[in-house]
Amino acid sequence: MNSSNLEVVSGNTLTIFIKYVSLNVLSLVTMTSSGFVDAYFVSNYVGGGGKESELALASINIFLPVFSLIFAFSIMLTIGSAVRAGKYIGENRNYEANQTFTSSIILISVLMIIFSALCVLFNESVARFLGSSDTLLPYVTTYLTTFMPFVISPALNYAFTVYARVDGKPFLAVSAIVASFVINIVLNYMFIIEFDMGLRGAALATGLSTVPSTLFLFFYFLSKYSAISFVLKFESLRKVALSTYNGLSEFISESSLGLVTFIFNIIMMKFAKEAGVSAFTTINYLTWAAGMIAYGIGDALVPLISINLGSKKLKRIRKFLIYAMVSSLTVGFIIFTSTIFFGEEMIAVFLKDRSSEAFMVSMDFLKYVRWSFLFIAPAIILSAYFTAMQKPTLSLIIALSRGAILPIFFVLVLPLFLGNTGIYLSLTVANILGTIFAIYLFVLNRKHSSNIKCSE
Repeated sequence: MNSSNLEVVSGNTLTIFIKYVSLNVLSLVTMTSSGFVDAYFVSNYVGGGGKESELALASINIFLPVFSLIFAFSIMLTIGSAVRAGKYIGENRNYEANQTFTSSIILISVLMIIFSALCVLFNESVARFLGSSDTLLPYVTTYLTTFMPFVISPALNYAFTVYARVDGKPFLAVSAIVASFVINIVLNYMFIIEFDMGLRGAALATGLSTVPSTLFLFFYFLSKYSAISFVLKFESLRKVALSTYNGLSEFISESSLGLVTFIFNIIMMKFAKEAGVSAFTTINYLTWAAGMIAYGIGDALVPLISINLGSKKLKRIRKFLIYAMVSSLTVGFIIFTSTIFFGEEMIAVFLKDRSSEAFMVSMDFLKYVRWSFLFIAPAIILSAYFTAMQKPTLSLIIALSRGAILPIFFVLVLPLFLGNTGIYLSLTVANILGTIFAIYLFVLNRKHSSNIKCSE
């Protein structure tokens, strides 16, 4: 166990929590904000901010489920294995941690190569399956075929940054991710504004932006400075399967974002055509911001809890969980309040024409969905907690109910009785019930934690 990980099991819990969470939230938000950057440049600089910009913006949201699925696989294979690796490190079994790390990186690489090839070969079929209309089809296929050849880079980038934190190097992880974020902005400016490449430029900028930091982190794990490194011996298939299952709840959480977006796109296309999809895109980015902060806090708990679990530090684990819940609820309240006072300005970032149909629909949507920001975080945090405690079934149940079953159920059912208002209310109702259910499961299973020998 290196000195950084000794700090995790013996240092001041609040200081360590702030350090890991602040860096991890910054990392995750910047890592997943490529779509936000694309949306900003596309909505403001493609087609002069008019109808073409709205269509290009809608096409990015049509593509979002693909990006969510990519990220979901990377999260599942990374978080599940990182929990195991963290526990090994806490038990001073570094070689086993290296085996876990190597196996997960190889598996992510193979899956991303296969997925990329299939999406490029069958790009039009994929676009139509995602709900693209004939009008949006050329936009969606352009973005899809340009971005997908680079998809292995963001997937590995995420995996490397998680393992950098497990290795006790959170500053290294956040530095690499912030660098990718800055590169993405620069490339978007160059390709869209300077070279006038339109939507293709946005996709190319996103695809290329993570390549430098991914290569840097790859060579870091080959260097003498990393306690975690590549080895020639892989884990057994049984251990890989167990790690994958332990990360399944994170897969559900992330892929459900894409699935819910997919369902909403179809429903909004039915009720309000392309303008409805453009409106949902703007709202989706606001809910994404709140969700990513909660995911960032939850992800930070993984090394903090798993390493302390290996060292039997149950009281420290409880403190980390309390800090996570309080901070995430505070952030949710801040975002909720911001939408009350600055809602129009937030939407205007993506939709410049405040008299457009898409802008009007967005404002109606925001009146109802803002309440969900108060309830997004608790279920996400508790799901991450159960994953880190190696209770994947409970984590999976929470993630599946909150992220997929409840929102899809309500978006399909509520409009039958409430029309468009039912669509707008569905996310809020799902998040409220998801939070209640997650807290119920946590309270119900508190006694199981007492089976771990408690120490400071």
